[in-house]
Amino acid sequence: MAPEIKATVEEEEFDRRTVRLANQTYLQITVVGRLGLENMKGETAVLEIAKELWGEAIESGEGKATKQAAHLWGVNPLSRLSWKLTPGRRAIEM
Repeated sequence: MAPEIKATVEEEEFDRRTVRLANQTYLQITVVGRLGLENMKGETAVLEIAKELWGEAIESGEGKATKQAAHLWGVNPLSRLSWKLTPGRRAIEM
């Protein structure tokens, strides 16, 4: 039996550069992600999707990006991306 909601996920490194902060050298890496969803059901489906990541979320497409109050001692914040989607028969990319 095939799944009723088909999902595809891609993440790729988009950019990498060296950053100096407080006499320390860090790598700043930009990652681009895509989430494709396709509803194979004969009815509407509402999906809630969340992803947490270490670093600053620059963009979240149709979703929402928030910084979490965790890991307050480091350089990278903890970010949470969330979406509430109603996919149709075609894939949605973010």
